[in-house]
Amino acid sequence: MAEGITLTLAWRRLKKEKAKNALEKIKNSRNSVLLGILLENGVDALGVSLAFSGFGLYMLTGNPYWDAGFSLIIAMVLTTSSIFLIKKNQSLLTGETVIEHDEMIKSKIILDNREVKTVTKISLIALGPETYHCSLSIKLKPVWYKKSSANQTPSAAELISLTEQIKNCVTSVVHGIDYIDVSFDHPK
Repeated sequence: MAEGITLTLAWRRLKKEKAKNALEKIKNSRNSVLLGILLENGVDALGVSLAFSGFGLYMLTGNPYWDAGFSLIIAMVLTTSSIFLIKKNQSLLTGETVIEHDEMIKSKIILDNREVKTVTKISLIALGPETYHCSLSIKLKPVWYKKSSANQTPSAAELISLTEQIKNCVTSVVHGIDYIDVSFDHPK
């Protein structure tokens, strides 16, 4: 009974995540606790149902192969769900790259900052369900270096101001970013 209640609560929480269908929601979710609860309780409920079915068929037919066969099916389901959770949690522990926001971030930075020529590198990594780390390499237009000073090195105040503008662009596209690292490629 407790498994069913927990499974229902986890399912309701998963329904709030953005995706087309339930399978896609499970696959794309970054909430490892929710996935663990959902899969563990779902597989438990399925395992109990399969065990009752196998034992019931054994009782009806007297053939013990039904019980053994259903036990093997339960073992396969448990193994499959365990492998899925291991793979999913491994990617969350090592950081999962979030590619879907890259182009939006690049466009926003270039459109909102006339000094920026291009974004040469972007790395947006999900550290948890709603926690991100972003690393950027920015190439500035040569004109900006020339207008900044004679030796083509912008002042610290100019770089700090531009860095803050870029960080604001990133956080306007992706919410929940804990850390943003911005580096500038120096023209050669």
